[in-house]
Amino acid sequence: MHIIYQTTCLVNGKKYIGVHNGTNPDYLGSGTALKKAVKRYGRKNFVRETLFEFATAEEAYAKEAEVITEDILLSEEYYNISYGGNCPPNPKGRRINDTSAYSAANKKKWGDPEYKKRVSETMKQNWNRSEGRLEKLRTQNIGRKLSEEHLAALREGHKKAQRKVYIITNGEETHTSTLYDFCAMKELNPKSAHQCVWKRGSYKGWAFTEVIK
Repeated sequence: MHIIYQTTCLVNGKKYIGVHNGTNPDYLGSGTALKKAVKRYGRKNFVRETLFEFATAEEAYAKEAEVITEDILLSEEYYNISYGGNCPPNPKGRRINDTSAYSAANKKKWGDPEYKKRVSETMKQNWNRSEGRLEKLRTQNIGRKLSEEHLAALREGHKKAQRKVYIITNGEETHTSTLYDFCAMKELNPKSAHQCVWKRGSYKGWAFTEVIK
């Protein structure tokens, strides 16, 4: 059996569509942009669901070619960067050396108020899930055992995050500190502050800017 699946990032709502033989329930996808996102947000913030099932790989790839359209390749709501149907990378998608055409098309697209409205409505629908679906997303990874290699990578990433230095300000006070030392000093939640760093927002009025060394 082969499936067409959709992997969704629970942090930003972006999706990835692909084909898989269905044997590995933990498989999220092999796309370059998707892998970078998984590395950034962590596997626990991604969920995979099955869209279609087929008896053969040929049928699955034929359907994938129909599903992954040019609109998906150009959309900021998807991690896909090449057409479906087992095509080689670089057909007419986003993974091209000269990105000027894509950049111009993207600027024109986002300059259209109707397009912005459609994207906004789609994002709202994606996050307006039923309680049953939300419960599934919340609990599906509970009890899942991680390999020693995975745990070691998580520990190393955590150590690197602890060593990063930030300029932290609320407009009145400015500090240069690691995120964890600052949160300990101000009695803040470091996990929430780290989320703020990812989303380039503010936490409890504090803005965090990483010091580039």
